[in-house]
Amino acid sequence: MKLRKWRNHYITFLANIFIFLGFIVNVLIIKIIDPINNQTTSIKPELMIIIALIGGLIGVSFIALDIKYFSKDFPYKKFHYDKKYTKLYIAGISITLANLMIGMLLVVLGVFYSNKADKLNANEIIENFNITKGLIYGSIAVVGFISIIAFTIIRLSRFYIELDLEKRKNNTDNTIKPVNSDDKPVIIGIDDGNDKNKIEDDPSSSIKKTDSTKPSAGLSEL
Repeated sequence: MKLRKWRNHYITFLANIFIFLGFIVNVLIIKIIDPINNQTTSIKPELMIIIALIGGLIGVSFIALDIKYFSKDFPYKKFHYDKKYTKLYIAGISITLANLMIGMLLVVLGVFYSNKADKLNANEIIENFNITKGLIYGSIAVVGFISIIAFTIIRLSRFYIELDLEKRKNNTDNTIKPVNSDDKPVIIGIDDGNDKNKIEDDPSSSIKKTDSTKPSAGLSEL
């Protein structure tokens, strides 16, 4: 159980952390390649793509591990838990992957604008660098925000599935079933039928019935 709790809490958390770190490290590279403060740097802007890609690949590997454990911990069985929670989990995973692609696109655009500038035109270099800087900071903000949303969705899906399974295990689900439910117990009065048959078969009972209907002597004389 403890291992499962570790899986539920930290695998997707680590996945989103590594994805986010891959983009936030680019802030340091932006400061190094700043043409205003540092004109002699040998670091290429393409390094930002590599670092973001490394962080993304580590994050995706954790996502793949989480999918593996999710399939193992919560194999879908009909009526054991609502399948909409599985769909919620898939949505969280999809958002995480889309988040990575959006962040990578912004970084690639930033590198493109950085290399597009004319190296002999100082104003164009500074202008394009500002665009690159805005795209890099934008990628960090977008990735960070979407990572929080994706992690929350994945965590909620696991929580609801565990809650359904726990209710089923402890028989605490108070859902009212319809009257015509197939599993509604049907009580048949077997004993009542047997008692009735015994009375009909008993000859003494018929004699008692005849005696009870016979009028008294006094009433007949009247």
